[in-house]
Amino acid sequence: MPYVFTSPDSAQLLAEARRVAEELIDHSITYLTTFPDPHKAIHETRKSCKRMRALLRLFRDTLGTSTYRTADAYYRDLSRTLSPLRDAAARLECLEKLQHHTDKTMSKTLAQKIRKKLTNELEEAGHQSISVNQLHVQAGQQLMLRRKEMILWTTIEVEGPPSFDLMAKGMRRVYKSAFRAFHHVYSSPSIEAFHEWRKQVKYLRYQMELITQAWPEMLTVQATSFALLGEYLGDHHDLAVLEEVFVTNDSPLTALQQTKLKSLIAQRHSELEQDSYNLGMRLFTERPAIFCRRIAGVWGSWEEEESSSSSSSSSSSKNA
Repeated sequence: MPYVFTSPDSAQLLAEARRVAEELIDHSITYLTTFPDPHKAIHETRKSCKRMRALLRLFRDTLGTSTYRTADAYYRDLSRTLSPLRDAAARLECLEKLQHHTDKTMSKTLAQKIRKKLTNELEEAGHQSISVNQLHVQAGQQLMLRRKEMILWTTIEVEGPPSFDLMAKGMRRVYKSAFRAFHHVYSSPSIEAFHEWRKQVKYLRYQMELITQAWPEMLTVQATSFALLGEYLGDHHDLAVLEEVFVTNDSPLTALQQTKLKSLIAQRHSELEQDSYNLGMRLFTERPAIFCRRIAGVWGSWEEEESSSSSSSSSSSKNA
């Protein structure tokens, strides 16, 4: 079943959250223990960790501060443990994108020098297959233990409030953080500010994906737009990391090559910042309270539809 809630019923919502969490854990375990490509396995596991952290943020107030912080810290640390093994592959992808978007104005010599260093790093990581496999096994075992703890999702009493109330504060908190980060980054632009905006956009994207069933035609488009914005900001961050690696005193590049690379990165950064601004202006037109009221209204309509459908089915069964 996909990463999406299938019912708005309060009695089922935490069970739905638990199902999603277990599927994310199972997805990661499968990749870590059976997939032959370690880089792909790591990439998929890190994505699952980000989705899990978005889910935890959605139910932060329902779960309680202590439970939330413990679980969030676990998935944050697991992702950080795995991230160095993904970095070299990500930088190679970043190089290919940079060449593509700068109309291949990067000289072959410059591209070859960068690619050689990044390829060597990637091969070096591959030679550490024993330690990589051990890390996979350890991560898989830890996730199996975490899966057993997911019973907590269905032991919390939630009688009374409409189901959206269980996650309203969590969604508003994340949207508010993304909204503020958007307005801050263009008044005080910096690599760190763009990176912070990116993190909040990713959480918001994953939360929107969870609730798309409430109104697929509208919410799917919105979730897809947040995903696109996340890609722009992700490319922006990867370019900053590429510059940190190669525009340094111990870089394999000459001073002239470093200047050229820095210029190409600045050009692409400018394009990505404009694309992100244009999309951000559309996605963050609503203030947090208004955004949350709109989503609550959509969710409430779904609840009414499901309730009416259940009542009709029950009546038909009795008449039959």
